[in-house]
Amino acid sequence: MKQALCLLLLLSLGIHASAQNLRKQSREFTFTSLGVNGLVGGIGALVNKKDGEKAGKVFWKGFGQGCLGGAFQIAGKAFTYQINDKKNLSYGWAARITNAIGSSIAQNAANNINFWERWHFNFGLFRFDYHVKEKKFQARLFPSAFYGTFVAARQAKFSLKETLKTGVMVYRKKGNVSAWGLNANGLAFVSSIVYDETLSRDEYHSLMAHEVVHILQYDNMVWLNPFFNRWDQKLKNNSKAYKNLSEYVYFDFNGLTILGLYRMQLSKDWDCRFIERQANHYSRRIPMPRCND
Repeated sequence: MKQALCLLLLLSLGIHASAQNLRKQSREFTFTSLGVNGLVGGIGALVNKKDGEKAGKVFWKGFGQGCLGGAFQIAGKAFTYQINDKKNLSYGWAARITNAIGSSIAQNAANNINFWERWHFNFGLFRFDYHVKEKKFQARLFPSAFYGTFVAARQAKFSLKETLKTGVMVYRKKGNVSAWGLNANGLAFVSSIVYDETLSRDEYHSLMAHEVVHILQYDNMVWLNPFFNRWDQKLKNNSKAYKNLSEYVYFDFNGLTILGLYRMQLSKDWDCRFIERQANHYSRRIPMPRCND
């Protein structure tokens, strides 16, 4: 009886410690998302400041909007756990739509415009925009998604059913997925997911939730484009061909940021990398080690 009581006590202490670690980790990712989006929103707003606007007012407006966008991004990632917990892929849509609201607000902040003026959603090979003031809907090709699709399609078979269920382009194959020197039972490529179809049901939903977070992480990097607005406008003024092309193609810089951050931590263990820790945290709700632990 004493041994059983001791075991029960140890288990309860372990669960309590794990819950504490999870809450601590949740605070870490929350503050990171709010802080990064706030800072880039404020700095981006300054980069795009109009003549006559006060720098302080512009920065703090961008900062506040960036934080708001970051909060929606957090909520979007939190939905991915339901894919895993409820064994229901359709929560991918809730995750993607909520995250798209956050990414739109964050990008608007860096563009130095009101948070509600433009909304965008990336799906498959396209980026869809709605400009509220102009009442203009725009659909443009998303070149980086073409690259992701190429990497996915050359080694796996497209699954329309799973794509419609998740809001992410899904490819399946038998065996591990390989790319960029990585070899795993599933990988995300910009707007596509490739996975090993021999996984068990639990492994499958856990992996899909994890990889959807990676898709959201890529979408979150939209704040980088506004830093090139002046350069982009100059190109449009000097090149009619580029201006016309920009109406149909959206050239994003998201990959530069996400791949840069990932490569900075290549020397770390897989589960210690920030991007992987964040994906595990939201999709599985398990505390992950820090890279310096």
